[in-house]
Amino acid sequence: MVHPHISSVGAECFARQLMRCCGLTSLNLNDQRVRDGGAAYLFKSMVPSRLRVLNLGKNELTDKCCVPLFEALSSNPNLEKLTLSNNSISDQVFIHSSTRCNELHLLLTWQLTIIPTSYTCHSCGDWI
Repeated sequence: MVHPHISSVGAECFARQLMRCCGLTSLNLNDQRVRDGGAAYLFKSMVPSRLRVLNLGKNELTDKCCVPLFEALSSNPNLEKLTLSNNSISDQVFIHSSTRCNELHLLLTWQLTIIPTSYTCHSCGDWI
């Protein structure tokens, strides 16, 4: 049986490698079901790492992952681009986190795109 996602277990393995100061500077884990637990491992590993780009879009993340994220960014501002699009992080947490990162001059790119859950039909104007 092949498992197409790395999940939080795989994220923990990546985090261990990052903590060993490997030369990895970019990590794309889009749509890998990392979830909050795996994201927390990755965020803690960012402190000693050289990671500059991290894509955790579409990973079922919630507001719970943002505390370890902000702690990691505050301790090591090497990360330049972070993608958290299409997760379950509330608008309030996005706004607060992006404001704090801007105040502390953290992150050059902070991608927070959210796919709308409803759409307007162009032909009749009804919500779908």
